[in-house]
Amino acid sequence: MGEQRRVYPGRRTYQRLLWLLTQWIFDLVSTILEIFAPSKRPQVKPSECDDWSDDEIIQRFRSMPGLESSLNRAGQYKVRWLCDDTVGKWVDPPEALIMELVRSQTTIPTPHIRRKVPGMWDDELILMEYIEGRQLSECWSSLSFWSRLRIAFTLHQYIRQLRQIRTPYSSVPGPPSETPQDCSGPAYFGMRPIGPFPDCASLSHFFNDLARANPWIREPFDDSRPLVLTHNDLSMRNVIIGLDGKVWIIDWGWAGFYPEWFEYMSTQFAAENDDAPDSWWWLIPLIADPYFAQEAWMHSIGCSVY
Repeated sequence: MGEQRRVYPGRRTYQRLLWLLTQWIFDLVSTILEIFAPSKRPQVKPSECDDWSDDEIIQRFRSMPGLESSLNRAGQYKVRWLCDDTVGKWVDPPEALIMELVRSQTTIPTPHIRRKVPGMWDDELILMEYIEGRQLSECWSSLSFWSRLRIAFTLHQYIRQLRQIRTPYSSVPGPPSETPQDCSGPAYFGMRPIGPFPDCASLSHFFNDLARANPWIREPFDDSRPLVLTHNDLSMRNVIIGLDGKVWIIDWGWAGFYPEWFEYMSTQFAAENDDAPDSWWWLIPLIADPYFAQEAWMHSIGCSVY
């Protein structure tokens, strides 16, 4: 990341109004499409791995090559091939639960979980369908203006659907679970998980405690709306453009229930961390909605990641 925070466009009043107007148009078109042209959930084809035993699956995961796009900075592969149409990944149970929630309660294309193999440390190996396509970060420069706008509009629709998901754990910050879990998100918690927080009030108390160090802060942490399901890492790496042009979202490892403006903050963090092009930055307020006031509040308490 650069040493100085990127000067983000949209601080002037007329620019904010332009974004809000565009957001209103996006929402209107989304509502019309949901009524007259509802999306269909992606269909899943059978795979040869459906009949494998758990032991065979684990052995294959250990011996098969890693997926190149999943190579992290530590030189480790997060995802490995199992067969031509299936990949495997070790995850904590909430990540698998979130993926199943997204598949069952929305039309957002995300990999279907074929199987789950229990691990030894409260984790599980999930077998996911492999999505053939290109990461948005790879193909962005070759896309036309209208193709980029279509993708932004599609992602905006997806986030609208995410925010409508409800579970028995929706009122508890963090990943969904029977007991409160630590919250993750480097844009506001740093590089280590924080918590757990049993309710939204305790999450607000955490941030308001940080705000007390700045005597100029007048407003409290914005918890005016219910928590919503947030992907929390909507980077260009985690958006796949399928061979048919369909827009997929992958990697739900940081997802959980947070204030809806956290999606905006975390998408900006990912863009800064990945040195995303300016054309992507300009679309973030349209994708995740503009939350300039909340962003400024977080920076004023020292939660500046830029």
